[in-house]
Formats: sequence, structure tokens, C-alpha cells
Amino acid sequence: MGVVIERRRTPPAVDVVEVVTPRTNAATITPTENLLAAISLNEPFSLEIAAT
Repeated sequence: MGVVIERRRTPPAVDVVEVVTPRTNAATITPTENLLAAISLNEPFSLEIAAT
């Protein structure tokens, strides 16, 4: 008979980033594309996008 001790992994830290875009229709998608490329990881991550 053996005793097994299992420890829970601590959840990863949560980072919140707010992107404020210019209020013109002339803005392109390139700045957002650059931001997403900069924060991309070698592991899965989730991205929630909301607009008002």
C-alpha cells in the first residue's frame, strides 16, 4: 500500500491589456497585427476581443 500526494498546479498569471485605437476610419490593421505577433507564445493562449 502506497501513499500518493498530488499537488495542484498554480494557475498561470493573468495579464490584461487594453488597446486604444485611433478614432478614425483611416487606421489600418497593421498595428494590431504587430501587437498580436509580439505577444504570441509557443503555447496556447486565449484572446478575448470586445468592442463598444
